Amino acid sequence: MKNNKGQSLFEVVVAIGILAVVLVGVVSLAATSVSNSSYSKNKTRSNRYSQEAFEWLGRINERDGFFTLSDLADGTKYCFPAIVDDNVNDLKSPNCQAEISGTPFTRHVILDNNLLPGKEVHATVVVEWDDAKGTHDVKTSTTFTYWRGQ
Repeated sequence: MKNNKGQSLFEVVVAIGILAVVLVGVVSLAATSVSNSSYSKNKTRSNRYSQEAFEWLGRINERDGFFTLSDLADGTKYCFPAIVDDNVNDLKSPNCQAEISGTPFTRHVILDNNLLPGKEVHATVVVEWDDAKGTHDVKTSTTFTYWRGQ
């Protein structure tokens, strides 16, 4: 009678192959999870920077009046790197750097009043960032209207 103790070489190779496939799947899943988490974090931060810009524009609209924004609304892309105070001069010319200091994000705003000149200003804030998967952006829009005196 033959005593069969241990594993054959074929069984060991098959076991190692199955283990390798499982490990590759787990590592791939973990890498994808980290990448998606990073993208979600950046998208949330970009939405916050976009909202910050709209709040700033709203304060300018309330304090300085609608026509302060309307005078700038010619479709020009203005850089919007930082919000230091409520000064309309914080909107920089199109040829400036729009990088938000200490972050991978850039932000700009496009003000346009083609639909109802003198009555509405359409504002689009674009926040962009680069990562290993390429360039991403979040575009958010709102409309400011002239409602005083009506």
